[in-house]
This record gives sequence, structure tokens and C-alpha cells, in this order.
Amino acid sequence: MVFPYEIERKASHKVVQEFVATFGNPIWLNALSFGIEKAMSNARWNPIDDWVYHPDPWHCSTEEIHRRQLETIRCAFLHHYSHCPEYYRICESQGVRPEDIKTREDFLKIPLLTSEFFKNNTILSVPEEDITVVITTSGTTSANPSRLPKDFLSLKRQQGVIQRVLSLYFGRRARYVGYFAPPPNEATLWVSVMPTTPFVGYVLDYYMKGGRFSIPDVFERMNHAKSRSWTPGWIGGFHFFYKKLMDYTEETGEEPPMKGDDWEMVTTMGGWKNLKNEMIPKVKFQTMLSEYFDVPYSRVIDGYGIGETNLMGTECAHHNGFHVDPHTLVSVRNPKNIDEEVAPGEEGIIAIYDPMMNSYPAFVLTDDMGYVQEIEECECSANTQKMFLTGRAPKAELRSCGLKLMQTMEVISSPEIKERFSRIDAKARYFDLTRG
Repeated sequence: MVFPYEIERKASHKVVQEFVATFGNPIWLNALSFGIEKAMSNARWNPIDDWVYHPDPWHCSTEEIHRRQLETIRCAFLHHYSHCPEYYRICESQGVRPEDIKTREDFLKIPLLTSEFFKNNTILSVPEEDITVVITTSGTTSANPSRLPKDFLSLKRQQGVIQRVLSLYFGRRARYVGYFAPPPNEATLWVSVMPTTPFVGYVLDYYMKGGRFSIPDVFERMNHAKSRSWTPGWIGGFHFFYKKLMDYTEETGEEPPMKGDDWEMVTTMGGWKNLKNEMIPKVKFQTMLSEYFDVPYSRVIDGYGIGETNLMGTECAHHNGFHVDPHTLVSVRNPKNIDEEVAPGEEGIIAIYDPMMNSYPAFVLTDDMGYVQEIEECECSANTQKMFLTGRAPKAELRSCGLKLMQTMEVISSPEIKERFSRIDAKARYFDLTRG
């Protein structure tokens, strides 16, 4: 089955690709080109695109969010079932078809792929020539990153969601973004590719260039931003880069040039260990950042993302769990039986339903442990699920994930998948963030 939207967009897709090729890196043009492509093709958006570009998904009623999630996840499941031969075989082996997904309770029938699956396998729901970029996970917790092929539509949807996340947090518009990552032309890490389009209108300053991380260079960039009156700014990155800054200041006495009102937001992401595996409690580390940059604790927030999906989980000023963006759905599974969902508030393995991914099925069983609170209005007024992470799943808890991966590979294993993975792997540009 082919969606009407896909039929109508075929003619314009090549024009947009040529437009992008002319102007270089496609990322910053995605939002604009999505509108151009839609106008040229006269295409009707499907429920997924309609929800991605909703003006204010954070304050919808619980009933509307539930309705939208049912529509979009059903739509995505039909797409992947119809266009991905390997996923079709997985579904058939488990006896589930699109017509079986009638209510939210039926989501449990949708086959999940483990995050481990993407480290050695590639399945696609679009033609291989439609892949725009192969994104890799950061590799900060695994020596073998996932390879994640994304087409134009998957990228544009992801960036539409990031724009909605930004709208929730920036009261006064930040002008400068300092980012602890290499630029997309040096690495296809998800942390490099992810932010670029939503920051159109910002000065986006990558703090890792030429394969190196230099703190004097970072401070020089901050000085330049201040001299150009680009403040207030936003700074983001993995925690170990911040730890390097703080250690440098302690050793040299040199303070960061941008402090206090120069920063709209200080954002962290990733686990809470530094390069020497020194455990730092999250609240303590955020307090250290608040003091280091001289910003209120409420403006130091943590983010959660998993490269295999477009999920954006972010704290608000009240630091009471991660707000799950309403475009995705988090389900928590019983570690002893991952086909069973545990009750809200009960710990288990995090599973994510991401309907925005067009290039492959992003219904993913992670290796993170945690629990969720069902949709409710927060003190910040956002009406979302809240997710609380408790750590990585221990090996004993991952046995059921390993069994699921084995069962999946028994159904779809073939020379073709290995050959495709090799071709996709060759398109990725790897970068070990921990070497910075």
C-alpha cells in the first residue's frame, strides 16, 4: 500500500533534492523545503505531519493527545508493515496486521525492535536511494554505535518536533547556541545532525571542530559571541564536557566569559558519569552547573534522547521528571516478559513508539530502566507523560531483550540485510565524543 501523500510528493521530491544539493548541507533547509515540497506537490499531510506541526501540542487535552497518538501510531504501523519487507515478516510471524490496531491497548501487539538490533542490521521502509543521511549514536555507552538511515521526511519531522520543544522553554528568544558536538560535515552523530534546522535564526556554534575540543577556543568563541551582542544564549552537550570546563577553571582560575544573564538555558544530556567513571549525582551536578555559570537552578535542565527514535524528553524548571513530547509514546515493559506492560509508576524497561520515523520502524525497546506517570498537567502547565529514568538495565534484565532480538533475527536474517548494512555503514561518519 502507498499513501496518497507519497504518490503526490514523488514529482516534487527530486526538485527539492536538487535545490538542497545546490545549497549544500540539507539540514538547515528542511523546514523551508517541507513547505516548498508540499506547495509544489499539492500534497495532503497525513495525521503524522498534522500532529508534528500542531502549533501547541504541549497544552492539548489528554483526550486529544490520546486520539492523535492512536491515529499517528496506526498510520506509521501501516506504513512500515506495507513498505518494509523484513518488518512485514516480523509482523506476520507474530500474527499482527494493521487492522488489528484499533485502540491504544492494541499497541502492545506492535512488534518492537531492540536498540541492539540497529548496531548490526538495517531494514528500510523507503527505497535506499531516498536515504539522506546515516546517523550514528554517540557511542558514549557502547563501542559499537547504531547506524540509523534517515530520509528527508524523517529528518524534517524530527526537526519540527525539536522546534516545538524549544517553544516550551524559551520565554525570551535565545540568539546564540553553544553546542558541545562536532558539526554535521565532520560527523553524522545524532547530536550533531539533530539541532541544526530548528536553530535557523540562531548563531549555532559547534564547540568541537577538526576532531578536537579546546577549552581556550571555547572561551574565545564565547567572548566573540558577547562582543557581537548575540546573548542571551543557550548551551548544550554531554555532561563530561561541562566537567572538563569546570576542571579547567579550577586549575587555571579562568572563568567562562559568558555567565549569568548571558545564558538563557544550560542543558545537559546523556548519562551521569565523567570520563573516569566518577559517579556524580544528578542534582549535585546540576547545582554545580548553576553555580559555575551563575544561572538559577531552574534554568539548568536535563534532556533525554535515544538516537534510534525521535523522542525528546526534557525537564522543565520544576525538575520533576522528563516531559515526553506528545508526538511519541513511552511504554514501560516487564523485564521478565517484555510483551507485558507494567502499571504507571512501576519500574521496567523503557519502550518507545515513534510514529515520526518514515525510513524504518522506530518502535524500539531500549536498554534503559525507568517508570512513567500518565498524562497530567505539570506545574509548568505542560500536559504530557512524565518519564523517570532509574539507570541502564542490568544484564539479567536484558535477557528477554536478547531473546526478542534472537527471535527477530530468526525471522528476517538474510545475506541481503548484511549487504545493505554494509552499504549503509559506509555512508556514516563516525566520531568518538569521549576522545574530545
